[in-house]
Amino acid sequence: MRKLHRVIILLALPIFLLSFIKTEKTITIVSDYHEFMFTAENCDMFFSCKPWEASLKLNSGGWTTGRFRSAVVDKDGNLVITLSDSDLEYWKSYIDSIIEKRSELDELDGCPFIVKDEYHSIEVRSKKEYLLADTFNITYISGYCGIMQILNGENLSDWYVDVEIIDVGSGKTVKTGQMPNSFKVSMDDWDKVLGNSGNVSENT
Repeated sequence: MRKLHRVIILLALPIFLLSFIKTEKTITIVSDYHEFMFTAENCDMFFSCKPWEASLKLNSGGWTTGRFRSAVVDKDGNLVITLSDSDLEYWKSYIDSIIEKRSELDELDGCPFIVKDEYHSIEVRSKKEYLLADTFNITYISGYCGIMQILNGENLSDWYVDVEIIDVGSGKTVKTGQMPNSFKVSMDDWDKVLGNSGNVSENT
């Protein structure tokens, strides 16, 4: 049951993939519309298809619930997704609900997964035996934090999330790092902080 709680189903919603793209100009605001641009390289990397294929899938309703204004390919071959103000608020609310549910599940297990500082930091209070699930969740939730930063008007090329893993039993910091840089935590990291006795924390 614990493992089921710690693993989030990865939803194939293209807008969330923005959080892993490094481009200088991704969002253009025109009146109450907001345009998100994906190059052909971005589409191949994150959608596993060409821009025209992504546009077709979006417009056919294959990837979203219709919460966007348009998805077209521009003259330079880039995919451009347009959101209205109401679309933007919808996605913000939706992402917040995903993060909140993640936090609630972890709180039930006594190992809170806390997002704070306007989506710029994650505090993970956990146990050594949850290492693999935590690694996945950190990567996954960081993506949501990244897209929330962008939806809040921050520059996509500058997004970051500071990460701190704390042993829930001792309160000691096991590891710190930052996404989207490669963040890894290992059994050795826990052993260096807590010792190699096999008793990871007092509350195992």
